[in-house]
Amino acid sequence: MSRVLRWMDKANISENAAILDIGTGNGAFLVELVKHGYRNVMGIDYSPASVELAKNILQAEDLTDVTVKEVDFLNCQGELKGFDVCIDKGTFDAISLNPDNTKEVKKLYVHALKDALKDQGLFAVTSCNWTKEQLLDRFSEGFEFVQELPTPSFQFGGKTGNSVTALIFKRTWFICERILLQSMLRAESSSELSAARSPAQSGAGDAQLAAATARNFCDFSFSPLVEDDLTSKEPLLASCSHRSKS
Repeated sequence: MSRVLRWMDKANISENAAILDIGTGNGAFLVELVKHGYRNVMGIDYSPASVELAKNILQAEDLTDVTVKEVDFLNCQGELKGFDVCIDKGTFDAISLNPDNTKEVKKLYVHALKDALKDQGLFAVTSCNWTKEQLLDRFSEGFEFVQELPTPSFQFGGKTGNSVTALIFKRTWFICERILLQSMLRAESSSELSAARSPAQSGAGDAQLAAATARNFCDFSFSPLVEDDLTSKEPLLASCSHRSKS
């Protein structure tokens, strides 16, 4: 917890930043966040017992205004959105080592994380099971690597390694995601205007066509995008580079 808090201090994370603790457990990290001055924090856990324990600990610390919810992060279906910072202290480790359908749950995790974070939002992940290279590969789509946090190291056989990996990523929208979102917004607007003239024609077809167009344009696999907090509809940024299909 301390290394993440030190990073937040150095990164000048705003006290009003919306922060999500993924897999909050007993809520101890929520307590530390509040003690460090962060006012807009939320903890989630799929375990009812953990949520109840976290609420009791927060109440004992007289922090009754901190939100803790029982949520399955892999199946939150858009419930979690608009966060500036998401923090994982071991939840990704736990779910990705599940022997049942491991590949699929990893994808679900990444998709849920994309939905939860704002564009340019930050993700801090600590792992005892995955190396830096493995985490970079897993979060290569829709995220930009920012930095690696210092962790304890060891030496064995003349080589140096780390028992823990802690990385920071930034949520970035690739050009195809921006094209898809803008296309869907235009399709939605068009369907609303034509609804009075042709009630039998819903906007679903237009939206599906827009999505298909964006998918064909981009060599990229992404989750459905719904951004309630969209504040910028400016033309695509030249800095957003992505390889399109030739």
